[in-house]
Amino acid sequence: MKKVLKIFGSIVLTLVLLIGAGLIYFDYFSGPVVAGTEGKGGMEFPDLAGTFYPSNITPAALGNWTDGEIIRAITAGVNKEGAALFPMMPYPMYKEMAQEDVKAIVAYIRALPAIQNDVPRSKINFPLNLIMRMIPQPYRPQPRPAPADTLAYGKYLNTISGCHFCHTPIDAQGQPLPGMDFAGGQEFKFPWGPVVRSANITPEEDTGIGAWDKEFFISKFYSMFERFSE
Repeated sequence: MKKVLKIFGSIVLTLVLLIGAGLIYFDYFSGPVVAGTEGKGGMEFPDLAGTFYPSNITPAALGNWTDGEIIRAITAGVNKEGAALFPMMPYPMYKEMAQEDVKAIVAYIRALPAIQNDVPRSKINFPLNLIMRMIPQPYRPQPRPAPADTLAYGKYLNTISGCHFCHTPIDAQGQPLPGMDFAGGQEFKFPWGPVVRSANITPEEDTGIGAWDKEFFISKFYSMFERFSE
């Protein structure tokens, strides 16, 4: 049974990686977010795992949800009705988020303009529609590290943002290659042709980011944010 669950877990992880890469691709090449549509959901993402529609998360859709129900969806992957969510929203990472950060996200969602938008239900292909029911885990919040502890705080930010999922290569079974954490080279192949390969973000100087200084590293994030806000 454990072997079967491990195989299923590998399948889910691989598909989550593909979906995540697809979301990055759509975000980067589909243009900036249209002002006034934040949180309305509904964009279609066809994939081998099914067809996905991000939910409307404005107060028009979540107005009858309690804060606790929203927190459970974000961190445990269970909706208001108690059904498992597919981890296109990466709640397996968000479950590591400190409670004050989750509450801040809920406060922001509550402040979005209410937009009426009836979003179709996502269609998850067999057998993932069954496997996904085993993915949610209870949220057990941990204290957020102090920002002054840069190592611990950086690890926390990396965990909740899922950097390792894209930047650590995996084997044919979807398992991370030992000793290759953040070494890059993970391939994301899209049905329409392009192949995206993640970068090596280890301190190795020739192929990684070991020769980067702090300012150059930070500038990479700013340039990405500027691209999305154009």
